[in-house]
Amino acid sequence: MTLLHFLTFACLVSALLAQTCPDTDITFLFDQSENALTASTNDPINSLTRFDILREQVANALRNSRILNTPRNIDIRVGGYGYSSSANVTSVIPKDSSPDAAIGSLVNGLFLIKNAGSWTYRGLQGITSGPTYANNILIVISSQGSAWSTNRRLLAQQEAQRVRSLGWNITAIALQGKNPIYFEELTAVNNNQPPIVINDTTNTDDPKSYRLLRPELDTIINSLCNVCPSAPPLC
Repeated sequence: MTLLHFLTFACLVSALLAQTCPDTDITFLFDQSENALTASTNDPINSLTRFDILREQVANALRNSRILNTPRNIDIRVGGYGYSSSANVTSVIPKDSSPDAAIGSLVNGLFLIKNAGSWTYRGLQGITSGPTYANNILIVISSQGSAWSTNRRLLAQQEAQRVRSLGWNITAIALQGKNPIYFEELTAVNNNQPPIVINDTTNTDDPKSYRLLRPELDTIINSLCNVCPSAPPLC
């Protein structure tokens, strides 16, 4: 490799590492069904390890270098809600939290809802206002979608349309566990595009898919946070 090629490559890497976020809204919808609960490092009933893999993966994604590199005068707002089939939507991350505050809220927030099935429309019903910024994403993290109910899947599609009309861009991530994924519903939620699927069923009693969540979240965040603060030719 010539010196010129090396310097060009180094500049390209530096430019990518220097990328930051514009003013951005990031909101999560957490399916807190039995699959998400089972995906724990130890006893899922133990209050210290309930939903801990989900919590860790999301917290690490919020430490994405592009978020950390963003200047303080740029506004990054994070929110998050949990849902299941037998409880109303619960705030996990208070709306408009900073990334640091959001990470702190995850420690206790995922314990607040009663674990049960996965009714996607219930989670979407928790989104009642639009984002502050055009650069936004609503990330639906689901282990299956609404089981055995055409009506619930139709409600999910209707709620997704309503949420998009508020100005949210929705991305659905399906994490394969011991239950089947309802692709028709999650495709409708995902603006009629196939959802992101993380499929690792090497042991269906321990859904390893949750351990592979962070790279997908990083990809989503990187697509939002692609502002290069340096002047050409660096960027």
